[in-house]
Amino acid sequence: MKGVNDSPHPIRVLVVDDSAFTRMALTRMIESDPALCVTETAQNGREALEKIASLHPDVVTLDIEMPGMNGLETLKRIMREFPCKAPRPRWRHWHGEHLITSRSNCLARRSTS
Repeated sequence: MKGVNDSPHPIRVLVVDDSAFTRMALTRMIESDPALCVTETAQNGREALEKIASLHPDVVTLDIEMPGMNGLETLKRIMREFPCKAPRPRWRHWHGEHLITSRSNCLARRSTS
């Protein structure tokens, strides 16, 4: 059976949460999978948008409740400012307070171009 990421390159993840403890815990959980690599973390939505522009991660995890720009507003801005041809973002609830948005179609498109 093939794995989720058959590419020799790990899926690059940006973890966004205002809690340092949660960022660390999510980073450890994500990096326990060899197909995933946390490339950076951000403390809020504004910082996340800056890092997405420079790092172009494949996946972004978002805390829903953050000071300033919350996770849902951040997600709207991500989809508007960094569009890809993915039919829809993939949403998953993680511990009831986080969303994972997969941009794997962008990864596939980027790796073939």
